Amino acid sequence: MKLAIVFITVILTTWCLRDPHTVLGVSKTASKSDIQKAYRKLARKYHPDVSKEPNAEEKFTEVAAAYEALTKEPEPQQHQQRPRGGGYQQEFYFNGKRFTFSSGGGF
Repeated sequence: MKLAIVFITVILTTWCLRDPHTVLGVSKTASKSDIQKAYRKLARKYHPDVSKEPNAEEKFTEVAAAYEALTKEPEPQQHQQRPRGGGYQQEFYFNGKRFTFSSGGGF
């Protein structure tokens, strides 16, 4: 139950209007190492097991969400494969087996 509350808090803080740079206290031109140093410092300060502040858990999740927003790499886009006929081919895996479906596009 507590994990679900933390997860929801992280999602809500990710959608918040605060700038991640402001949350971590770094400039917009900060390097990755500066961002990581600021995150580690604030994570130690606001960790719920260490901090005695009443809202330490919320601050900790806000800091974690800001760090994730700044360091998250964009996911590579996956495109549908086009067979030689101009149709589309789509594949997926189910129970360890590969299934492929083709549509349209004759040779």
